[in-house]
Amino acid sequence: MPYTNEHSARLRKPSDFDPKTYRRTKDGTIYGRIKVPATAVVIWGKLKGRSKPSDNPIPQSMRFPTANWTAGQARKWLKDNNVKFILFEAAKPAKKEESGDENGFVRLSQPEALKSEDFKADREKGVMRNVSIITMGVAIGHDFEIDRKMLTQVRDSLKEKKRGVKCRLTHPRAGLFSTTDGIECLVGRAGGEGVKIRGDRVVGDIHFGKYAASSPKGNLWTYLFDLAEEDPEVAGLSIVFVPAEYEEREDRDGRITLPPLGRVKDVLAVDFVGDPGANPSGLPGS
Repeated sequence: MPYTNEHSARLRKPSDFDPKTYRRTKDGTIYGRIKVPATAVVIWGKLKGRSKPSDNPIPQSMRFPTANWTAGQARKWLKDNNVKFILFEAAKPAKKEESGDENGFVRLSQPEALKSEDFKADREKGVMRNVSIITMGVAIGHDFEIDRKMLTQVRDSLKEKKRGVKCRLTHPRAGLFSTTDGIECLVGRAGGEGVKIRGDRVVGDIHFGKYAASSPKGNLWTYLFDLAEEDPEVAGLSIVFVPAEYEEREDRDGRITLPPLGRVKDVLAVDFVGDPGANPSGLPGS
């Protein structure tokens, strides 16, 4: 299935991999010798039933964003570096918004691009604006994919809540971050009426509460604004949601082997995390 805004080179079959081990990184080195450009992406994973916990992940596919690569340039780089692939798919162009196709996907024409400069951390006002909340594509580390219908469900759920939903530093649970209750790492609220779909993602604002500066875990206000200003791509947002029934998908042979499409009943929280499964580009999301 071609991806919107990314050319894809499949290096190994997805069915060979444990979907819970997928990770997405920019640049790096594959096969121990081939340097990947900073503008390209590698999808990593561990082989299903054949990898030990101590084994390093291996490359499953590569992605080439259309903002930096044409399909021809991507193919040339693969050939020049002798990177073998089993399937190359040029990016799927977004089409004009209409009622939806037979699978219920909403299509957009020339989506409004989300640029890095749109993201802004306003420390004085205690607001991070146009933060990426969820992005279309593989939900890394989770056994589903995100399509435009799921984006719409996330947007609608967040817009219904006028004041937004709670926002915390990490998904709190016993034993993690020495946190037993989410109030210990609460920083503010996310979403509200300003949430919108921009391009291939949902974006919105994070409004910090004064209490973030005096939480039981320290001055989370200063920490998160320092992070957003200095290195916003190393962390991102992750939603906590009540799932609806996922939609199964058939492969080209009519078998249900593809990851299902995620579906959302309600969004409960939007949290800062170090490895967001659905925001590979971090807080700015571009």
